Amino acid sequence: MPKTTKFTSVTPLPAGMTRQTAVRFLQDHAAMIDLNPLVTARHRIPAPSEAPPDEAACAWWAVTDRIAYLPGGLATGSVSYRCVFLNLPGVGLQTHCYAPMGVDLRTRWSVSGEPREQVVVELGIGDAPTPAGGLYLREDTELRCSVVMTAFVKKTLKGAHKRLVERLAQRAVGGLREEDERGDGEQGARKEEEEVERETGRRVTAAATAVEALGRCELFSTIKGIAVQNRTLR
Repeated sequence: MPKTTKFTSVTPLPAGMTRQTAVRFLQDHAAMIDLNPLVTARHRIPAPSEAPPDEAACAWWAVTDRIAYLPGGLATGSVSYRCVFLNLPGVGLQTHCYAPMGVDLRTRWSVSGEPREQVVVELGIGDAPTPAGGLYLREDTELRCSVVMTAFVKKTLKGAHKRLVERLAQRAVGGLREEDERGDGEQGARKEEEEVERETGRRVTAAATAVEALGRCELFSTIKGIAVQNRTLR
């Protein structure tokens, strides 16, 4: 008999990360899949003919996970499934995965915590309290599978998603550093261009001054020659 289980995870995001950066990372579908430590393969696929109308136009992926059935890797196996991705503009990402043995997994990833947002106290989110300040990543999961499999699937998901979020934060920090370095490089390039423009301006001004001075000398010489010629004629 199928059982539906809902659970929420909240993870503070690194200081300095903007909402736009966090949302952009979430909406990089291939990267999000690759961040999952269980994934061994993935590729884009067309929407199946039986896809619900609201999912038919979304991005579909075929994913393969390597699952440990016993602790210590004593028994492992591969599981392939289909997953649909929907970007939530300015918010994050929504996924719906159809796995074997009737496992149905819906996850909503959202970024919250900006100063203008009101902190809402919610019931039933267990050990996932909202941080007092700063951006945070919220993961709302709805798992539907047989009662026998619920505990195993939930434990596997929580462990994998915890490592996924850690990797996401590390990648985000790396991305911020790259942006800072790129910004410093662009700023340095702009300063160099400005200095070249100033030096070019100084040289052009000096050349114009020299030409003007030369012109004055030539004019003076011409006037002097005319004056000498006039005196000779007299």
